[in-house]
Amino acid sequence: MVPALLETAVRQYISQAKDYENNAGFKRLVGMLQAQGSIDAVKKEMERQLQSLASDLPGLPLVEGAVSKRALAKMAQKSLAEKDWVQVVSQLCAKVEEMPPLSCRRLTSTALKQVEWRQKSASGMPP
Repeated sequence: MVPALLETAVRQYISQAKDYENNAGFKRLVGMLQAQGSIDAVKKEMERQLQSLASDLPGLPLVEGAVSKRALAKMAQKSLAEKDWVQVVSQLCAKVEEMPPLSCRRLTSTALKQVEWRQKSASGMPP
């Protein structure tokens, strides 16, 4: 029940017994939730399981190239801030101009949204 990569790492670098202990803890949690156990009991078991998992981490090797969520978010923000949005908009307008004319030379909102979505996807801007 422990996510596969963590389970494999614990089994390989700590012990099979510790992996079994982690899985048993998750099974206890699932059982408590399915039985609609008390909130306090579930919280206590979750805290115990989290402490147990946290104690495993120092024994595991670092993953090459791993980046924390916080650092990843900062990199994404910086990347978005550095984008030349004037260029993105001008490319969007150029793509719209390249489109074959629609009936009565009107561009439906759906077609415009599709072009805009393609441009955002290509530029790395979140849709």
